[in-house]
Amino acid sequence: MDQDDVNEILRQKRKTRGQRACYPCRQRKVKCDYRNLCQTCADRHHPGLCTYEPPSERIGVGASHQTTSSQATIMRTPIDCDNLLEKLEHLQDSVQDLKQDVKKLAAAPADQSPSGTSQLLTPL
Repeated sequence: MDQDDVNEILRQKRKTRGQRACYPCRQRKVKCDYRNLCQTCADRHHPGLCTYEPPSERIGVGASHQTTSSQATIMRTPIDCDNLLEKLEHLQDSVQDLKQDVKKLAAAPADQSPSGTSQLLTPL
């Protein structure tokens, strides 16, 4: 027998233990009690992350162009578009108000500006 054949036979005979710890415990390299919601995940307040899925089904592992079941669940989560649009409009209004305030401060003569603001507008 060739040395390569022996190595191949030994490689095939090696026992693999498999993954027992949940994904967060494996990532953090901490002890897992192997329950459906392990105590470590419960203590850290992220029960939704405590999964025992095989590596090929986890997000970020394997082919990036394939949609996993976890990704599909995230994509199906309803988004309150009206609320998001309202918040964006509020932010845009706030930014616009701030721009106007800065322009007013920059245009005001140094003797009319409130104390301390003329120092902010002078170049270093």
